[in-house]
Amino acid sequence: MNIKGAVFDMDGTLLDSMELWDTMGSGFLIRRGITPEEDIDKKYKSMSIVEAAEYYRDHYGLTESVDQIRSQINGYVEDGYRNRVKTKKGVVEFLNRLKQQGVKMAVATSTDRYLVEIALEQNGIRDFFQHILTCTEYGCDKNTPYIYLKAFELLGVEKDEGAVFEDAPHAIRAAKSGDLTVVGVADSSYTAERPELEKMCDIFIDSYDELLDNRFTICKKTNEE
Repeated sequence: MNIKGAVFDMDGTLLDSMELWDTMGSGFLIRRGITPEEDIDKKYKSMSIVEAAEYYRDHYGLTESVDQIRSQINGYVEDGYRNRVKTKKGVVEFLNRLKQQGVKMAVATSTDRYLVEIALEQNGIRDFFQHILTCTEYGCDKNTPYIYLKAFELLGVEKDEGAVFEDAPHAIRAAKSGDLTVVGVADSSYTAERPELEKMCDIFIDSYDELLDNRFTICKKTNEE
């Protein structure tokens, strides 16, 4: 099918930025002189920033408010977005191709809006997107398909006429649970999960260059595939 709408995750999907987040769960606590639990980084990846702040308070006894903890987390990554993070290979060209084809686009992310605006502006891709949806603003996480469905609703695109672009296993699983078409984007943070992701996704790519040769089309997998 020729898609009419595209919803993109940001970190690890549009931007090569997962190094900022891969050890954020443990790094935040270590900076505070607290010994983190062994699997905190894995847990952190599936949380929104608000959920992470609440988790720190509930499990590690931090006394600051959720908003104060959230602000501290954001402060650690802002410099990276401003000065180091770049788009993944082929992203700008692919977004231009979709724009030329009249495809409506949105970003759906767990990252807070002000950081999203900084990151997209710094990389010159903010104007491609009609909407930005953050888990904080919508009171959700990416363990359900809600934020993707809401994005298509805002774009005015039926869900079976759009595609979600994601890198994270829990988010891909959630999008598929909403019967959405998913393009998986390879990221080094999820190398071990790649075989599972390739099975779940309708298309799986290592680079957006793979999608530039022709008009972008996808064949949605059937349940039998």
